[in-house]
Amino acid sequence: MNIKKFQPVIVLLVLAIYLYAFYEIADQIKEDSSKVGYENLIFLLNSVGGLISAFIAVKLAGANSIDQARLFLATEEDKISWVDSSLNILMLVIWCTTGLISLYWSFIPRNDINPVFEAILYDHGSTWLGTALLSMYAYFGIKPPAKNQTEPSIQQIQS
Repeated sequence: MNIKKFQPVIVLLVLAIYLYAFYEIADQIKEDSSKVGYENLIFLLNSVGGLISAFIAVKLAGANSIDQARLFLATEEDKISWVDSSLNILMLVIWCTTGLISLYWSFIPRNDINPVFEAILYDHGSTWLGTALLSMYAYFGIKPPAKNQTEPSIQQIQS
């Protein structure tokens, strides 16, 4: 049995779970009373969001050059289908949209927001921002300098 046949179904299921958890938490943000049993939603949002973030970071870090601005588009050398390419782009769009919404809801000061769910979205948004920056660093190949590397002295620069 070829497991690749089930990959689109699995990806769509993961995205549906992620969107459900995000929607339920975002829906509670303006409620006065906190919803009982929301810990499972937090777990779903964080764990599935982490899986999606890791997938995107790996895909971006695996790009061979900056010329691959296509990001997740199928090419002949990759041997991936248009379905896989479409799902990758859908995952990227959903990940960016939910991350930006989380940042918006958490960084804009308001009085009518439930503080419990505001904190959840703040954590999700700040984690998303860090992962997005890490992914861009990986995509563009930016690496920090080695710890034992010292800055050149003025004499070394002049010579």
